[in-house]
Amino acid sequence: MMTLVLAFMGVAQAETIEIGTGTSASYYIPFNSLYGYSFTEQVYPASEIGTAGSISSISFYLNQSYTEAQVNSTALYMKNVSRTTFSSTTDYETVTAGDMVYSGMWTIPANYTGWVTINLDTPFAYDGTSNLMVAMHEYTSGYSTRYFTYTSVTNCAIQWYSDSYDPNPYALDSYTGSKALRSYLANAQLDITSGGGAIGSTVVDFETGDFSQADFSNDASHPWVISTSSPHSGNYCMRSGCEGVSNGTSTMEATVSFAVDGSVSFYSRVSSESVSYDWGAFYIDGAEQFREGGTVAWGVHTYEVTAGEHTFRWYYRKDGSVDGGEDSWFVDDITFRGTSVSGGDGDQLHVRFVNAEGEEVVDSLNLGVRPMGAWMEPFEFTMYSEGPTYTVTVLDFTPDDGMFS
Repeated sequence: MMTLVLAFMGVAQAETIEIGTGTSASYYIPFNSLYGYSFTEQVYPASEIGTAGSISSISFYLNQSYTEAQVNSTALYMKNVSRTTFSSTTDYETVTAGDMVYSGMWTIPANYTGWVTINLDTPFAYDGTSNLMVAMHEYTSGYSTRYFTYTSVTNCAIQWYSDSYDPNPYALDSYTGSKALRSYLANAQLDITSGGGAIGSTVVDFETGDFSQADFSNDASHPWVISTSSPHSGNYCMRSGCEGVSNGTSTMEATVSFAVDGSVSFYSRVSSESVSYDWGAFYIDGAEQFREGGTVAWGVHTYEVTAGEHTFRWYYRKDGSVDGGEDSWFVDDITFRGTSVSGGDGDQLHVRFVNAEGEEVVDSLNLGVRPMGAWMEPFEFTMYSEGPTYTVTVLDFTPDDGMFS
């Protein structure tokens, strides 16, 4: 048997694509800064983007300088879509937790005009042929207008907004605030790396009414249950199972295999005594990541993980006395990102060796599908040959798409 271990360094071609040429500015986009809460969907045409690839950040152009910075609770969603416009205020793109690419505090700086960037928590695999839907949920109460430049495109955006009612991106049909079509497409810059396969996600939203969407291992003594008590989205979530049990604990685990480096994210809420007494905690491979107790509304939690198998644990613990609130921890909309890779580019390794008959052979080996981003760092692979041991000389390494040097 012949074994050859090789290491290569690849440099991917990353570029910044700018969309929009308009010079007018508005507070409507990319979020409605005249109101305390808004959810805005915009569609960027494929013709303006021009290439498939992995989007790692998006920037919007701040048109005016302000003396104070603005820090907003922000969630960003992206989808490959066929639509170019919206026909009415009920004609929108549904989003799920699996479409979320960023969640955090987005800072619009003081004393500055120019591009304001959001670096995505999870790069988005843009397919190159669909249009790109970008949705922003801004949910910091209060308002202070910020003007961003835009290009006029009829009905390219749809928006839900209010000073009193925060839009739930997963339940827009029931929104009681204002909604409107917009003809403002925010000028944007996309940082995109061409090529690579699409990273797949496993989404657990419990809408099957059971635990069949992932490889769950439930607590035998006080099992978690499917609940309809104020889920984050849809009709169901999961709920810890030891409410009212003195010194009770309830554990749910999921073991998940990741094809590439990825992330886990989920929403949780808790209704219990203070965190000093009763609490829910989340663990990755046995290491606690955070805990919460008391009365805490739905919030999102995101953690990066490496390729390979990981075990995730949701654990609720009670003390021996008072039962507070619903005495439970609730979890919904779990997304395991990186569980599969599709598409990608096949690359050829050209080799030369002398076979057992003394003949020189030049051959090509297909390295298979390249996961998105896999060539950004040095990598190793092993070649095997049954039979005689050959001396192998690598002639060249030629990615089919010419992306590397």
